[in-house]
Amino acid sequence: SNESLKLVDIKEITESISFGNSITDNNDGTYTINNATTLTKSEWKTNYRSYKNMYTCGSTSQVCANPQYTTYVTSTNYRYTLVTNNFKYSVGIEYENNKYKLNNENATFWIIGSEELNTLNTHHYTCFNTTGECQSVYYIYFVNNSGDGVTIYYINLKNGKDIETAVNDMLYNNNVNKNNSTIKTGVEAWYQKMMLDYDGYIEDTIYCNDRTQSNYDINTWNPNSPGTNHFMVLNWNSYYFGIDPLVCENTTDRFSTENEIAKLKYKVGLITTKEMYLLNNNNARKTGQKYLTMNSYEFNNKKALTGGIYDTGMIDTIGAADWPYGLRPVISLKPGTLYTSGNGSMETPYIIETN
Repeated sequence: SNESLKLVDIKEITESISFGNSITDNNDGTYTINNATTLTKSEWKTNYRSYKNMYTCGSTSQVCANPQYTTYVTSTNYRYTLVTNNFKYSVGIEYENNKYKLNNENATFWIIGSEELNTLNTHHYTCFNTTGECQSVYYIYFVNNSGDGVTIYYINLKNGKDIETAVNDMLYNNNVNKNNSTIKTGVEAWYQKMMLDYDGYIEDTIYCNDRTQSNYDINTWNPNSPGTNHFMVLNWNSYYFGIDPLVCENTTDRFSTENEIAKLKYKVGLITTKEMYLLNNNNARKTGQKYLTMNSYEFNNKKALTGGIYDTGMIDTIGAADWPYGLRPVISLKPGTLYTSGNGSMETPYIIETN
């Protein structure tokens, strides 16, 4: 991420501060604030509205290396972007001679002021420089506009890749599942210890980790979407509990012992949020503790949310990396297996007939 806008509390300023309506590049690494006006802290509270979209060194000095440009003002603080961070951004990119170039027709500087975030709604690519040329380019997929400033989240693209290629590699490439997750390793260890003796009663079925984007037409990972903006997070298909059919569109998401590009060691997985929704039974879902399901819910800035079950059995979303939530492995019994008793709860589990 790149922190581009920051907030200054007026209380942290010395007795006075100067603002001007333009700057001059001195070509020696410094800039001069032009037509500067100096005011005290008490004068700021009265006249602060006049100092939006102005330049300052953050003090009474009128020459500095990192002049600030104010984009937001209140009676107690102001938000600014560094002039030296006013990089070029572009709708598209070109790649020639091992170098990226921002699309010259569409490349623009960040329009600092009230419209700066609207510029980023469509101009996702940047080299984080003023030339628009670089060996590796950055794609901005989310902007977090909080009270403390604006944080830009991006991924770095190399070797001629654009965002469409990068997303395809992350989600649908044949080697996307080459490394086992900690969760998968733990579930397989549980099966080996607790269930291997009953393997003959268990069917090899598909466990679906659905990574289809449900809002691809409007989320920020699609640079060509007419509705995209930098606050539209990526939602997965499981975002809509119980609405869409139980399908698994992508081969890389269909985990089983028979699928070489989504390989399971044993016939065990995790239940999906949609299957939990269809169960429609909080008593059967609850364990007294929170636990994760198999499906991702959304990707928001750099945080992954997944479907989860609360201690009461209610379905909700959980930050996958926030807390040490539990797991509840699931198996599928072979056709013809006879049920004898139980209701599936922790107190009265299902019991099947075995030879």
